Amino acid sequence: MSIVERIKQKCTEKGININTLENNCGLGHATIRRWDNNSPAVEKVEIVANLLEVSLDWLITGKEAADLTPEEQQLVDYYRRADERGKRTILRTAESESMELESSSSRIG
Repeated sequence: MSIVERIKQKCTEKGININTLENNCGLGHATIRRWDNNSPAVEKVEIVANLLEVSLDWLITGKEAADLTPEEQQLVDYYRRADERGKRTILRTAESESMELESSSSRIG
């Protein structure tokens, strides 16, 4: 399956068409349809992946990162969709939770 076919599949699942997706992503008319013949810029593919809520890996290759659980992939997807402030908040929260867990496990022993 090509990148364009994967995009069409996700658009169908989300109940939108490619023209709407292109408009929402700030892309010109028929831009995505040309991606099977012309390699797109990574920035444009990233915008499409974020809007469709899929990973870049899946959009480009059709495969997901095998070593991530669904919850881990969901966290990565949230991070990718966040603005810069949201990304910093996600990282601070994860760091804080990790440090708290390490602190509590060192008190047990």
